[in-house]
Amino acid sequence: MPNAQGIARWAALQCTQLSKYEQRVAEIDAEIRDLPRASDLDARGTHGYHSDFTTDSRSNWIELSWPDGQWVDSLALIPTRINTQSGVFANYGFPRSFFVEAIDTQGRSMQIAEVADTRLDLRWGDPLFLRFPRCHLRRLRITPTDLPELKDKKNVRGFSLAECLVFDQKVNRAPASTLSAAFSIDGESGWNIRYLTDMQSPLGPPEKGSVGESLGWHSDLLVIAQQSPWIEIDLGHIREFDAFRFFGARGDSPIKGPGFGFPQRMRVEVRSGIDDSPVVVWDSGNEMIPNPGYNVIDVAISRTRARYVRLVVEKPDQPDVLTIPRVLISEWEVRDGLHNVALHCNVSSNDGYDSIPHDSKRVWSRKGINDGYTSSGCIMSDYEWIVGLSRRFDLLVERDALSKKIAAIDSRSRRIANSLLIAALSLIIASLVLMLRRSHWQNAKKIKELRMSISSDLHDEVGSNLATISLLADLPQGSEEGGKLKEVKRLATETSLSLREIVDLTLADRTRRPLIERMRDIASLMLCDHQWHLDVGDPPELGPLQRRDFIFYFKEALHNIIQHASAKRVTIRIFVVEKRVHLEIQDNGRGFEYDHARSLLTLHQRATSLGGILQVETGRGKGTCLRLDFPFTAQKP
Repeated sequence: MPNAQGIARWAALQCTQLSKYEQRVAEIDAEIRDLPRASDLDARGTHGYHSDFTTDSRSNWIELSWPDGQWVDSLALIPTRINTQSGVFANYGFPRSFFVEAIDTQGRSMQIAEVADTRLDLRWGDPLFLRFPRCHLRRLRITPTDLPELKDKKNVRGFSLAECLVFDQKVNRAPASTLSAAFSIDGESGWNIRYLTDMQSPLGPPEKGSVGESLGWHSDLLVIAQQSPWIEIDLGHIREFDAFRFFGARGDSPIKGPGFGFPQRMRVEVRSGIDDSPVVVWDSGNEMIPNPGYNVIDVAISRTRARYVRLVVEKPDQPDVLTIPRVLISEWEVRDGLHNVALHCNVSSNDGYDSIPHDSKRVWSRKGINDGYTSSGCIMSDYEWIVGLSRRFDLLVERDALSKKIAAIDSRSRRIANSLLIAALSLIIASLVLMLRRSHWQNAKKIKELRMSISSDLHDEVGSNLATISLLADLPQGSEEGGKLKEVKRLATETSLSLREIVDLTLADRTRRPLIERMRDIASLMLCDHQWHLDVGDPPELGPLQRRDFIFYFKEALHNIIQHASAKRVTIRIFVVEKRVHLEIQDNGRGFEYDHARSLLTLHQRATSLGGILQVETGRGKGTCLRLDFPFTAQKP
């Protein structure tokens, strides 16, 4: 009902908060467009921290400490996402509520934050970000107060986090902390308390927006087969730096999944001049580097000054003997604090080409290793990324609540509009019905007035003339003329009575003579030359239409006796038995040969109109007996 919808929306905009809610939804949509989005796949890497399984929640705390003290002003927690045979658990072991307490450098205990509802019903691995007044702490403890029960295990709970970030002025200070917990499962693959600050989580790397032209660096397979592949960044002049950050490649298939091609062993060499001997500032060692998935690996080094920074891959990625060794790195940052000093600097390598195509739009290239883009977005700071993801979640929660309010207002407005529309239509229909009934009543009144006028004219004019004829027939005449005039008088009287019957029927509200009296009048007039007797049982009073058909039948029967029977005596009996009227008319006339298909057709027609049955008993010289039987319809009062 388009009209009803339009009315409902107009009324809702005028009388409710609908316009305010819709404006806020539009503002949310506009803000969300500029916020980062978490990876749509599990970035893999390490799982994170996992507590013991307990029956309560508070015993599963974790703690970060800085012996010399650390200024902090915000905290971020990233839920763990695990895949099991039962499905994907995006908030595995994440608390519904928790509080954060601390000990400052003066030894004072304080509670710096509390979350009563983490909204696990809407959270899909989204990070939770908290701001609090900046304070100088030695220890910071996170204590859950309501952990969900494990699936199919009543009253069994565990605390799990993929990542914990503690910021001071937008710098993540958690990696420099000492981690401790009431209990930590450190022996199982992927679980260790130290993974709590390794920046590997299901959310992927800190990125947002559209992708770049290059997916990153893909080393030459021929070079890998012959020597160690390397790639070198020329910083342009001698620069200072204190860390490296390596980004794994995204991968786009089950075989080439997140982190595919990330080196298993590598080292970083630096030189101040082109002819200087290289100095190794970092070496991954003999142990294999765990695949970071689509995440980052942060490497802190002593503060170094150099111009040329070379990454040498000592062992490419080769998951099994059937897979060709490869080297894929989405991005390599040379960092001075939070600043990437290698961004867009000149790059060289021992590859035999500058780039190789990936698909119709994107390539792998050596310059893609420091273009500021991961495989799927523009790199941003950890702080802005976490704040943006948390803000996105808060906005989505707010939009969900507003959408429900808008839907409720819309539904209520539609119901009200439909009800009003139905009421208006009902009123219109009722008005039309009343107008039709009024018009029908007026037409019926006019017809009644016309019928009364016609009946009155018939009665006054025709009845008057017939009465005059009857009076003239009573004047003295000769014997022959007297007989004819007597017949004229009888016909005039009969016509007058018939006219009265028609007038009575036309004017339904006019008082009529009782049926038996009317039959006596007819019999006395039509059988004036016969001996007749009327025997009445329980006299019926018929409705107008049945009375008319009955009178016509009765007069037709008597008329046949007068015209054809040559009878001297006529006996009439009428009585009612079980709501059926029985009429017998018997004469002692000459009778006739009765044929049902050809005889007394008019009487049979009248009997059918009454819904009755006519039986005829006759024969030559035996007289005739007519028996009419029909259902009795009482006259309405």
